[in-house]
Amino acid sequence: MAALVHFTPAQQVCFVRYQGLHRVDDVKLVFDELESQAKYQNCFRFLMDLSLVTSCDINKEDLRLL
Repeated sequence: MAALVHFTPAQQVCFVRYQGLHRVDDVKLVFDELESQAKYQNCFRFLMDLSLVTSCDINKEDLRLL
């Protein structure tokens, strides 16, 4: 699992690009950490790129929980 994170405080956006093998728990861990860090970065929106994920058990229902 890998997650590349880029904060753009001026636009109040956090870009997250996932790659490799992912499980739902992995995404939730990354998201929880980002949410706590975003408070200090003045970011309010998160954009997730899952196009480089090679294998996962993430589905639309799981993403709605985040």
